[in-house]
Amino acid sequence: MFADLGYYFCLLGLILSIYGTGASLVSALLKHQRLYRSAKYAATASGALIIVAAILLWIMLFNRDYSVAYIFENSSNDLPQLYTLTAFWSSLAGSHFFWALLLALFSIIAHWT
Repeated sequence: MFADLGYYFCLLGLILSIYGTGASLVSALLKHQRLYRSAKYAATASGALIIVAAILLWIMLFNRDYSVAYIFENSSNDLPQLYTLTAFWSSLAGSHFFWALLLALFSIIAHWT
């Protein structure tokens, strides 16, 4: 259930980030304030969704939910807690998701400062 929820959060985050990028570009060209605010809120919501999806993945990692293929391939019952935490970015897919998480956080910071 968490895996499906995380997938849908990531998908919705992708859709919102595509909208936010397009709205930011159009608002910069047209100097449209309301469209820029909409883009800022879309980027914030996208980042929040990615953060929630990452938290769900960490919860599944610490609960050893081996029904998820990523956790089955990158985690083990023998791993200490620190290594379980780092199993989040231990493969290529996890590394890409970690970078998406960092970019979402930086995007939120950039929009609000």
